[in-house]
Amino acid sequence: MTDDEFDYWCKQQQLTASCKDLIAAIRAAPPSRRVQGRAKNVSGVYPSRKMGQTIQFESHTVELWAIYQMEHDPQVLEFYDQPPPFKIQYQNQNGRKIGHYHTPDFFVLRTTGAAWEEWKTETELKRLAQKYPSRYQKTETGHWHCPPGEAYAASYGLTYHVRTDTELNPVFTQNLMFLEDYFRFSANIPHSITEQISSAVQATPGTTIAATLASIPGVRANDIYAMIATEQVYVDLYAVPLVEHWRVQLWTDQQTHTAHTHLAIGTTGHHQQIISPTTLLPNTLLVWDAQLWTLALLCHYRGSIRMYKAQNEDTEHGRASSTQRNR
Repeated sequence: MTDDEFDYWCKQQQLTASCKDLIAAIRAAPPSRRVQGRAKNVSGVYPSRKMGQTIQFESHTVELWAIYQMEHDPQVLEFYDQPPPFKIQYQNQNGRKIGHYHTPDFFVLRTTGAAWEEWKTETELKRLAQKYPSRYQKTETGHWHCPPGEAYAASYGLTYHVRTDTELNPVFTQNLMFLEDYFRFSANIPHSITEQISSAVQATPGTTIAATLASIPGVRANDIYAMIATEQVYVDLYAVPLVEHWRVQLWTDQQTHTAHTHLAIGTTGHHQQIISPTTLLPNTLLVWDAQLWTLALLCHYRGSIRMYKAQNEDTEHGRASSTQRNR
């Protein structure tokens, strides 16, 4: 946000002068610490387009996934890693009062307000709750919270959230894991390839990865994955796993996807997926008469297809029984 946009946002949130000064200081400060990798974690930096700078993550799973989620969440205006620390006090499991400085993972500005956020796995939180029951607590509704962190945030009229890996959509998380190397390393894709893919997606919004690979000679799946990671084409990472090429739809950008999604909602209010033209390829799995078949041959000139189905799951294709169907 620009200075004017920040001032307007503060007025919308009706922040006190002291709270506005605090947030301004956080926005202007560099990360308070440099993250380090541990035995079971891989640290690194994520080049954020939204922030125009790199964002640190101490865990290549939970924190990196949280960063990607904030990067693509339109409700998130800004997010800062390793904000300035503040002092918290609480009792340990022996009832002894302890106090120390605490650095949350992120400070996040959303359209609805600002908050400190600490991201951890559910397993780690359960362990910490046993060791520090006054610091990490789980409510009856299953939500985690940190009373000492919340107390500090409340003194400024802000909030403090404990976030867990269980909040991340399983398909979304799976796709992030799949794209991890493409986020961290640049792929040298020939300009001619990216142009052909972009043109194909623009000409047929919602075309699938399978159709794109079949229609453009020389294009590899890796090329499309790299373009997804660098946002040269858009994919709804919450929809289906990226490895399912026949289901993954490609769009020029998120706005185009949103527009087509709205068009697919009928008067009943139920979502109806727009099926884009695709290419039937050999070995494609098809459901026909409530049975699973594998496409063996597609005869365009005769208007028929040849398929076989597996009858023995112990082998790759089983004993194939073939059939021919007219389209």
